[in-house]
Order: sequence, then C-alpha cells, then structure tokens
Amino acid sequence: GLLRVGGSVQRISEIKEAIDLCWDCDLSEENVHNITGTLKLFLRELDEPVLPYAFFDDILHILDGTDAENPPPDTLSSLCRVLSTLPEDNKRLLLRVLRFGALVDSHSCNNRMPRANVATVLGPNLARRPRRADGGIDDDPGQALADAPLIIR
Repeated sequence: GLLRVGGSVQRISEIKEAIDLCWDCDLSEENVHNITGTLKLFLRELDEPVLPYAFFDDILHILDGTDAENPPPDTLSSLCRVLSTLPEDNKRLLLRVLRFGALVDSHSCNNRMPRANVATVLGPNLARRPRRADGGIDDDPGQALADAPLIIR
C-alpha cells in the first residue's frame, strides 16, 4: 500500500532537511514513498502529537468498542465535541492529514490503502500515550487508535 511501503531513509532525511530550510520545495519529481515517509516522520517527531496527550484518554474512551464503519450518532457528536476543543494549529493539521487520508482512501482500488489501512498507518502518528516517567509506554503505539477509521471518515 501507498503509506506502508518505506521510502529511502537517506532521501527522506534530505527532503526533511530541505523543508526545514525552505517550505517551498518542489517535490513533483520525488518518489511518492519518500514523500509519505517524510510526512510520517514529521508527524512522529512533533513534540506532542497532533491529538495532544491530554486528549488521548478521552478520544480512546469515545472510540472504545465503536464499530468504525457504522458508528452511533452519539459517538460522532462526542468525538466532534472533543476535537473542537483542540488548539487551532492542531485542528488545522489534523484536518489536512484527514483530508489526505480520505484522498488516499478514495483511490484505494489503485493504491491498496482503504480507510482501515490508512488509519492503521496514520493513527499512531496522530495520537499516542505520553511516555511513562521511566521512558516506557503502557500500550503498543501501533494499537493506540484501532478505531481511527472513524476519525478519517
């Protein structure tokens, strides 16, 4: 799938460096896997995830046991209520990433990345538990948002 295939670690590092120096980079001739790898790296390296640590438990509680393909209306309204309280920069970035995820999903017949796969890849980059004082984590970050397809929808 589009987001699952890794790009060149060296090239991703070069793209990241170029973007850090100048936001106006021409990536039109770049390998798509290097671009998506750079996006995932950017999201992972944020000091705090797009869905800040303070929101993690609330979002997880709302999504717990929810059928991502057929969520009840109260789940959607609760999720919207929590997401509406995000800091403005986080809201804007989340919206852009979710639009990108929806675009990828809309071409899933070609890129083998339906909504659930997009969520599996992007979810852990958008939200994660803070590290414990000893540096460990309480759960597998890859499972942090098993219901992220609901958010992407």
